[in-house]
Amino acid sequence: MAATGFELVYQSRASRGAFDLLAILQTKEVGVQVKKGAFPYYLKKDELQQMQYWAKQLRWKPLFALVTEGDIYFYDVTDWEVKEQSYRIDETTKVIDNLLEFAVDKKYGT
Repeated sequence: MAATGFELVYQSRASRGAFDLLAILQTKEVGVQVKKGAFPYYLKKDELQQMQYWAKQLRWKPLFALVTEGDIYFYDVTDWEVKEQSYRIDETTKVIDNLLEFAVDKKYGT
């Protein structure tokens, strides 16, 4: 994320909270949860809800990053809803193409 232009990326070692990373661009803060896996990936309901709750409380934008064998995919989880025990992420799930735009654009998240 630092390579894309974020001014500060703070990593929470052995994170047990809602976010593994805090990325800052100008005055915008993005909380990032990172998971390694493959498609389809199932994000647990409680993890998603925890990200959404804390993002709202802290006024951060919540971002989910899925690290696969060949790439890293970023997702805006602000409006995701879970009706089952998990949220299914696959190749058709909308990804964020521009992380900097996501951070500063009001149409995303907060």
